[in-house]
Amino acid sequence: MNADEMKTTNYCMRKINWNLTLFLLLSVLPGYSQQYSVLKINALGAVTNRLGIAIEHSFKTKMSAQLMFESGLYAQQNEWAIGGDNYKVSGYSIIPEIRFYPFRGIQNSPEGLFAGLSFRYLRFTEQDLRHYGGGLAYLNIGTLTNLGLDLGYKYSSKKFWMEFLVGYGVKGSLHYDYPANANFIPPSYTNDVFLKEAYKFIRAELSIGYVLNQK
Repeated sequence: MNADEMKTTNYCMRKINWNLTLFLLLSVLPGYSQQYSVLKINALGAVTNRLGIAIEHSFKTKMSAQLMFESGLYAQQNEWAIGGDNYKVSGYSIIPEIRFYPFRGIQNSPEGLFAGLSFRYLRFTEQDLRHYGGGLAYLNIGTLTNLGLDLGYKYSSKKFWMEFLVGYGVKGSLHYDYPANANFIPPSYTNDVFLKEAYKFIRAELSIGYVLNQK
């Protein structure tokens, strides 16, 4: 591993460690007893080609912390004309989130409206695939980070939960591991396909969950 690769690896590990540390601190703050834990999966993953699994913990009467892991396809563009290109971006995201339930009562199971503040760390691989020759023409890897806000509604029935969420994030911070490689991928793909779809951290999720424990 050369110096540049080592620097990139250290950068990514610091990002991941910071996210996990923040989530754990919020989950175990002194004086805040955990009231429930729920494991969820995004049922819309079959449509968006991204699998999302999350775990949510409450740490105060009207607040909770969630950590989601998402993996799959983030952008794709196909041109089937002769000499055309196949373009896709795949990768994984780590998304810590803080939620607030303004109308939650004294019961332990939160239902109804909630609002959230989230952070996304996206590690991606950008590929420009050429039809002729059947090989990989250009490839680049990098990271994208965003802050976002979301609104949702949760319904619970005993041990099973269902929630719908929509969210929107600010323009992300983009970092390429190999900036020179980005010059070879058509800007119309990167800017109009990948960055247009992923840069602003747009979310639409329909999650199904199961309560692991509840106090």
